[in-house]
Amino acid sequence: MTLTNIDTKCSKSRTLFCSFPPRLYRLQVYALGSLWRLFRGKKWNVLRGRVDSAVYDADQLFVGTLMFTVLLFLLPTTLLYYVVFTLVRLS
Repeated sequence: MTLTNIDTKCSKSRTLFCSFPPRLYRLQVYALGSLWRLFRGKKWNVLRGRVDSAVYDADQLFVGTLMFTVLLFLLPTTLLYYVVFTLVRLS
C-alpha cells in the first residue's frame, strides 16, 4: 500500500464519521418533538400540514414515555459526538 492509498482510506472513514452524528442528532431531535406532541395529545397531519388533536391509549403513552426518556438521556451524548466530529471536520 502506498501512502496515498492509506490517506484516502483514512479520509473516507473520517468523512463517514463526520457525516453520521449530524444526521443522528437531527433524527433524535425530530423524534423528541414528535413524542412531545404525543404527550400533549397532538399529532402531525401530513395531508393538511398542521398539528391536529388525537386520543391515545395508555399503552401508547407508556411506550412513548419510555422512548422519550431514552432519547432524552441520550441527547447529551449525541450532541457531544456532533460537536467533536464537527471540530474534527473543521480542523
